[in-house]
Amino acid sequence: SLQEMATGQMETEMIQQAGVNLMATLSEVIEVEPRYEKAVEAALSDKIKGFIVSTTEDVRRSVELVNQRNLPRTAFLLWRNREEEVGEELSVPGPRFQVLGSFLRPGGSYAPLVKSLLKDYLLTEDVGDAIRLLEGEGKIPPDVKVVTLNGEVIEPHGTVLCGSGSGVLRLRRELREIQTTVDRKSTRLNSSHTDIS
Repeated sequence: SLQEMATGQMETEMIQQAGVNLMATLSEVIEVEPRYEKAVEAALSDKIKGFIVSTTEDVRRSVELVNQRNLPRTAFLLWRNREEEVGEELSVPGPRFQVLGSFLRPGGSYAPLVKSLLKDYLLTEDVGDAIRLLEGEGKIPPDVKVVTLNGEVIEPHGTVLCGSGSGVLRLRRELREIQTTVDRKSTRLNSSHTDIS
């Protein structure tokens, strides 16, 4: 089902059966405007479908499980307060660039984790702006990457990653919207039922 695909339900159950305390998946704790979904997903890459765990023992068990069952590459993110890891805001090289993490919807206990993962990414409209930056029209630190609204990732040494992503953030948003619609209609139905009685 769409929900199982978006939530990785089978993988979640397998990992939990191995005794790992899964707190959440990264994709379920991220909310951004639809316009920025591709950019955030591209920046996070394989981590977007990663599992947030609470202890180093959970990480160890998870790695053992993945290796024993020869599972595909999987990300496990150790939860801890990461406020100190976010650090200073990136220096923006010009008006056509913005800090990617600034587009996250605020709130939630996992916000520092997500911001720490996106702290070295700038957002720009298109690949042309990013390439001009690579060609020397601006200076960016060597650890900063640029991501476009379409999901291209441009690294400072010249590597460009492009192509479609999994769309997991879009799927999760659509599931939330469907659930909201179902809840709203269910409430109206219950109210109508009460009026009839």
